[in-house]
Amino acid sequence: MPRLFSLFAGVLATGLHIATADHATPAREASRAMAPRIIMFYDGSLESPIYMTDWWENLEFVSSVAEIRPINSDSGQSYAARVKVALFWHNPTWDRYARDSRLLRTLDPAHGSPATLEVRSNTVSLLYGKSKFERVLNEKAFAILKRHGVIMESIQRR
Repeated sequence: MPRLFSLFAGVLATGLHIATADHATPAREASRAMAPRIIMFYDGSLESPIYMTDWWENLEFVSSVAEIRPINSDSGQSYAARVKVALFWHNPTWDRYARDSRLLRTLDPAHGSPATLEVRSNTVSLLYGKSKFERVLNEKAFAILKRHGVIMESIQRR
């Protein structure tokens, strides 16, 4: 029995070491790929670029989708604002930018993945690159955009 206990204690200690080690693991790296490291909103109706650099908030934002639907160019629905978006997916290169605001302002949107944010009278949608689908964002995403000043007070949902 003491031998079984020491074997169990050894396995437990090794497991704890692996779980608390501060190094890249496949699971940790895979989770980082779920959201961009930096989201940059620029052009359109913004006076200057707005950056989101908190990975957890970025994960919450990109996963706050109420509906995915085909883009219908014949709908005739106009938008109140259109803002270009650059998504900088996790790469060790972007960590330095996320931590240094001076360096962050030098980011070139061409180095990110393109997207467009469209604000309409009753929806906010994110369109990735040349995708034929729009992601209609929910209230949580709308609140994040508003908190960062991407959605101005003059463009409120009705």
